[in-house]
Amino acid sequence: MARLLKLKVQGLRSVGHKTKDSLEIPFVHPLTIINGSIGTGKTTIIESLNSIATGAWPCGNLQNFIRYPETGKPTIEVSISLEFEDLNGCVCTSTKRMVATLMKGKLRCKSETLSLKIRMPNGQERKVSKKLLKVQREIIEHMGAPAVILDHVNFCHQDEHFWPLGEELKVVLDQVFQSSNFTRAIEKMEEAKQCFDQDLALLTEKQRKAESQLGTKTELQGDPESLQKFVNAEKAYKIICNECHIMNESAKNLQKYTKTLASSLIAIHSEKMAEINEIIDDLWRKVSKGLYIDSIRIGSKCVKTSSGDKSYSYSVLMTRGSIETEMRGNESSPSLGEKSLACLVIRIALAAVFGGARPIIALDEPTRDMDKTRSKLVAAMLNDLIVSRGVQVIIVTNDDRLLKKLVVANRPDFTFVLEKDQRGLSSIRSQLLDR
Repeated sequence: MARLLKLKVQGLRSVGHKTKDSLEIPFVHPLTIINGSIGTGKTTIIESLNSIATGAWPCGNLQNFIRYPETGKPTIEVSISLEFEDLNGCVCTSTKRMVATLMKGKLRCKSETLSLKIRMPNGQERKVSKKLLKVQREIIEHMGAPAVILDHVNFCHQDEHFWPLGEELKVVLDQVFQSSNFTRAIEKMEEAKQCFDQDLALLTEKQRKAESQLGTKTELQGDPESLQKFVNAEKAYKIICNECHIMNESAKNLQKYTKTLASSLIAIHSEKMAEINEIIDDLWRKVSKGLYIDSIRIGSKCVKTSSGDKSYSYSVLMTRGSIETEMRGNESSPSLGEKSLACLVIRIALAAVFGGARPIIALDEPTRDMDKTRSKLVAAMLNDLIVSRGVQVIIVTNDDRLLKKLVVANRPDFTFVLEKDQRGLSSIRSQLLDR
């Protein structure tokens, strides 16, 4: 994936709409620690990362996430800017702006723009600022992960943290596997097969007419004058038969290749799911000391739909002793902390598998529902991820136990402190750490 360099937010939630009041965060690699109490704007940081990466504005209506204009100033500009380095070494700056106007007590969106500036390693620059969807697709491409992973895994809102235990698990995994090159290749081949079938049907009709003309020519052997009209019938029939044969063979070969690709896709699905579950199992063993659940995994089952296509169902399974059951709706229901931990582990595993060479995970209060022991174990797990997998971790929290463990292991020069000033606006400052 890309490496995040800097985020700038203006006019969003408790962040001021003036340039001097904007929130600017230069990310520290590999670990950025942002400490702040409830209500200081921690979640706004995650929302902003999600919005600029995926194109979606934060959840809720306009009134909720845009900073209310000052008295006498009915128009406000909201902006989110993210600077990041892609895997090719290009430094990209994506900027999203929206102008909102206060009309009769309600905020209305007046205009929205999205731009992307790309600085190549050789110093050359390229700008993309045409259609919103085109720019957003290019941003996602440079980020280096599918949009659904950016949304649900890398930059997940804390209120949506439990999605792996619901129907969203299938939605996310279906979209991830459907975004693969093999899936797109199969779709293209199926489209080509339909075109072949249509052309073959037309040629078959031509062949039928040519056969009819050839039969007529045979019947008119004793009538030279009438026979002249069908002098080329045999030649035309041979040409059409040859074309039909070639197209029919091509259609068969295409169908064969499509089946081969489909089999490869099933194999890739199995390999990826095994990789995900291997990471989940490893992470769970590191953080589950003393818990009711021995292990967890994502179970997948391949089924045929009514149309004959193959589809997968997914569920989070937990094991205690030799008994494996679904985590969702279990009679001996896991605690909130265990569910939260399971979702955290699943997100990290998905980030590691689908995040490429440089995975990213931004965590919004990851230990909110956990006790002291679990906070320390989560910190140890994150430290290990940073060292062993090169994950860029962004932690936004007010859990001092978690922060202390992360600081001791990673020894950053500073952390960030998020707070509110006397006007109720979010502000951020760096805090040097004692060595």
